[in-house]
Amino acid sequence: MPSTWELNAGRATGTAYGAGLTRYDAVPGGVEALGTEAWMQMESNDSYTLANLWVRAIANAASTNSTVRSRKNTANGGQTVTVTALTTGVFTDAVNTDALVTGDVFNAQIVVGAGGSLTLSMISFSLQHASADLPIIGGSQGNTQSFNTTSYYPIGGLFTNRSTEANCQYTFRASSTLSNLRIHVRSNGIDSGASTFRTRVDLVNGNQSVSIGAGTTGTLEDSTNTDAISVASEVNFQGVTSATATVGTILITTVSMESASVGQQIVTSHVGGGVAPSADAYMASGGQMSITTTESDTEKTAVTAFTARNLLANIRLSTTSATTSFYIRRNELNSIVTVSTTAGATGLFED
Repeated sequence: MPSTWELNAGRATGTAYGAGLTRYDAVPGGVEALGTEAWMQMESNDSYTLANLWVRAIANAASTNSTVRSRKNTANGGQTVTVTALTTGVFTDAVNTDALVTGDVFNAQIVVGAGGSLTLSMISFSLQHASADLPIIGGSQGNTQSFNTTSYYPIGGLFTNRSTEANCQYTFRASSTLSNLRIHVRSNGIDSGASTFRTRVDLVNGNQSVSIGAGTTGTLEDSTNTDAISVASEVNFQGVTSATATVGTILITTVSMESASVGQQIVTSHVGGGVAPSADAYMASGGQMSITTTESDTEKTAVTAFTARNLLANIRLSTTSATTSFYIRRNELNSIVTVSTTAGATGLFED
């Protein structure tokens, strides 16, 4: 029977797209508004139907209509929404679809009307496979990594690196086979030697990796190797830049894998976002882990029935003096899926 997943790009505080500009976003990923399409493309490694384009505008000063559409292989896709001038809220295309096959690349395009900027907090598609459980995990728009360093990255959301691996780990609660590790290198000023980007499973090197030659940019993929992931395995990425280089940084703008698993891994991540004491804060389910006090800016309408479970929080720093609670929210009410942490606690916490 068909399997359907939600691919979400989110940023609670929104990203402003300038008047009259054309910008591109990876879905899943952050809401980034980059000007070069190749930097924001995700790849299909099977046959899927991409559908249900869904957009949330939280501010809109454009005096003429704006357009958000699907893109497939650098051409306009079948899905389009019109964001009416000076109007905010949710805009959807629940009718049209895009058929994807192995090797197709896809993303979202935003064409802003004249007169003022458009601020979006979420862009989403549904992804359906006719018979298999093969969701796509991905993230976008990282930060630079210098030569002769080792850094760690989360498997999705906003693709930023850290020096401490534990801060980037994601705990799988369904067994999976990860495949088709794909990255896009936006810039590479490393002057000599090869760098490596790889999967990490339970603090050791995984089977998937790509080698990045000095100065090499563009798309690189490991289409041969796979990683067998067990329940409770902790997974992340590692970047090891050339030890023979004397200068330079590297910037990866998208990363994705196919995950053969029952269920879908939804990742919201960042280098870290602080929450004020005694405050309620909200974040999107997928994308950048920025926070807002306006819950509606982060809400996403479900396009298919599903069960949300295994809420996981990776807390890097806490100076709290009392218990902190995390909830999955449904229709602006707390669900029974919750994580509570004691004062000052850090690490992984899960319901």
